[in-house]
Amino acid sequence: AAVSIGDSKEFYLNSIATSTPYPNNRVQTTLAKMSNNTLVYLDNAITDGNRDEVAENVLNVFDSMVLQQVRNAFGNEPEVGVDGESRITIVLIKLPPSSTLAGYFSSADLYQRKNNNASYRISNEGKLFYIKYGMADSTTFGTLAHEFQHMINYYQKNKTLNYNAEMIHEETWLNEALSKYSEEVCGYSILDGDTNTALLMKLSMQNNNDLSLTNWGEPTINNYGQVYMFMHFFAQPGRYNSEPSVITRQLVNGNGSAMKGVENIEAVTNEPFKETIAKWALSLCLNNYSSKS
Repeated sequence: AAVSIGDSKEFYLNSIATSTPYPNNRVQTTLAKMSNNTLVYLDNAITDGNRDEVAENVLNVFDSMVLQQVRNAFGNEPEVGVDGESRITIVLIKLPPSSTLAGYFSSADLYQRKNNNASYRISNEGKLFYIKYGMADSTTFGTLAHEFQHMINYYQKNKTLNYNAEMIHEETWLNEALSKYSEEVCGYSILDGDTNTALLMKLSMQNNNDLSLTNWGEPTINNYGQVYMFMHFFAQPGRYNSEPSVITRQLVNGNGSAMKGVENIEAVTNEPFKETIAKWALSLCLNNYSSKS
């Protein structure tokens, strides 16, 4: 159905964004901005006077800086959502200032809603992701790229979007590494002055002795800088005889199979993972990235 600025729409929120249980875990929104590529909905709980400008900035940055760059680097999302809409929907949600959640993508949204299924009953049936509302800055813009990679990654591994097929999820560490690298692809990295990425790298270096690159356990904010540094090293032009986009596309589509994690990396490098880790560790030493010890 055609949509217009000012239209109201209700979205279910994932448990990582609200403590309200189903079926009341819903947010009321209004369509604030739209283009040929993107729809931006604003949580009705957002009342500050900058909301229209923030929504406009999010739309413009996604259309001009994020959409094509992420597709070029990682592949495409579904052509249309369950709702028949080809445009990406971005939902700007109000979260407590204390919340560390910057945004999220839910794979359930790519499937039809099933009220008798705990996972799919909160599907919003579209190509969408959710971003914490705030001042439109490099963290917000980087999160657009971050969550869009997650959408593409899931779709490239599950192109049939069939309830009955085995769901393939990239291992968390590699998926998050690719999403942090997606921010760099779009110009939101530490080299571009992004303070959030700088903080994440600092936290990872300070807590290096307590972290595992591949075995996150219960993920913490300290893990993200570490996996970003690995992917920044891994995707350097020519390091594995390929351009960065060739490497990232290989990883996202599982090298044309159901490969994940370490196996996925080894299919690109044609070397044991321990050798890749050794090369990365040497690069960290040469660049004076030390642990807390």
